[in-house]
Amino acid sequence: MMYDDRGWGWGWWMMGGGLLLLLLVLVAAVVAIVVAARPPRETHLTTGTPPVQGQGPSPSDEALRELDLRFARGEVDEDGYRRTRELLTHPPAG
Repeated sequence: MMYDDRGWGWGWWMMGGGLLLLLLVLVAAVVAIVVAARPPRETHLTTGTPPVQGQGPSPSDEALRELDLRFARGEVDEDGYRRTRELLTHPPAG
């Protein structure tokens, strides 16, 4: 019985619990959609692997980006660009 002479009964509590459950399901659905719609994580230029959690780009990645920008602006000629890029991606052993 939804209503009795002592008060509103269990119906209101159940309806409130159902509403709370529906709200939780909607929030979980929105979170799942946002996570699925995010772009893929950034990868390292040289290895193609994702960066370690909590770390930014490595110094060699930043150096490669800066070299690319300098080449695009015309500050570095093609030969210098190729030599420097080779040194950054394959450092000499020893």
